[in-house]
Amino acid sequence: MPGSLHGYVVRSGSAQPVAGAAVLGCPQPRVSADPPPAQIRGLTDGAGRFMFDDLRQGAWLVRVEGAGGRTLAK
Repeated sequence: MPGSLHGYVVRSGSAQPVAGAAVLGCPQPRVSADPPPAQIRGLTDGAGRFMFDDLRQGAWLVRVEGAGGRTLAK
């Protein structure tokens, strides 16, 4: 049964949303001999929100990147 992952990105120390931040996800840990699924990638909307659907169940590592590919959060 597929799942979903959603959340929002705000500036550190404030509630100001971050629009256009790259959100990347990778399933963790790899538990079978099957090839790992591709990394998911999306952008936050104007309110800093993101959502991914049809994900395999289990733990996911999520990373947020700003301009220039700088990691903002894990």
